Formats: sequence, structure tokens, C-alpha cells
Amino acid sequence: MSKNIQNYINQLITDLQEAAKRIPPKPYYEHGPELDGIEYVLEWENNPYQKMSKLFGIEKFNFPSSEKLNDKQLEILTDEIEKLWLAYNFYPDFPDNLPAKYKYKVMVDFWDEEVQYISEGQSHIEFCHYEPKNVRFPKNIAGVKIWLRNGKWIMKTSEKALKTILMSYLFEYLTIK
Repeated sequence: MSKNIQNYINQLITDLQEAAKRIPPKPYYEHGPELDGIEYVLEWENNPYQKMSKLFGIEKFNFPSSEKLNDKQLEILTDEIEKLWLAYNFYPDFPDNLPAKYKYKVMVDFWDEEVQYISEGQSHIEFCHYEPKNVRFPKNIAGVKIWLRNGKWIMKTSEKALKTILMSYLFEYLTIK
């Protein structure tokens, strides 16, 4: 790789790290005593959706094509993007052992999607909605296999991913009750 692309990547990494320091302040919404301790619910109801590019202050066009990057550069950029997302409580859900080149492409492709920033907790971002036509990863490495049996979607995945999925459904069930 040329020195110019490496200089550009170094500046992009600095921009990502600076953006991770610009976390919006926790908003205050008037509420009654019944919401004390769970004020984040008001954020879910009131915080606007906006593109990640606007929230972070970094436009999507700033990211070089994955074809222009070597493996080390892809890994470093992917790690820095993920650190930025985690700083804003966005947790990308990837299949186990997904190579950096696929993570990078999917994360950059997602950059102009609208998200809702919540100041606490975790907002999981799923790139795969468990339907074959919506899988964003190469099927041979996705780590998630889906097939139709008796009219129902059946999922085969790692034990770790299954526990995560079950816990999220349990959380939604308990929250709704």
C-alpha cells in the first residue's frame, strides 16, 4: 500500500477516535416518579432517529473501499469503527469468526442507516434478519444457517449466538409483561 493511503487511514482513525469522545449529553425529559430509574424509556420514546454519519460527524464517503485496504488495515479500521459504535452504545452482532473484510464492508454499508442514540444500555445492530434473502454475509462463512421445515424458519447457530438470541427474546417477553 502506498504511504498516502496509510496517512489517510491514520487520519480516519483519529477522526473515529475523536468522534467516540463526542458523546451527546444524556437528555432530560420531565417524568413522574414511576419512571425513576428507567428514564431511558423516555429516550426510546423521544430521541430522534438519525443517520450514523450525522450522529458521528463522519460521512460514509470518507471510508475507502475494502479492496484498497490490506488485511491489517481492515482489522484496525474495523476495530476502531466498532469502538466508536460501542461508545454510543451500538453493539454490532456478527457471526462468530467473521473476517474483518466482511465486517468492514457491512459496517460501512450501514453507515447511512438511521439509528436512535440512547444514552445507556445496549442497542444491538443485527445485519442478518434470519431470512436467506436478507443475509449480508457470504453463506459459506456466515455461521448462521437457516432453512424451512414444515413452514417454520429453523436456525442453526453457535451456542453463544443462541444464548444471546434467547436472552433478547426473554428480555422482550419480560419487558412486555
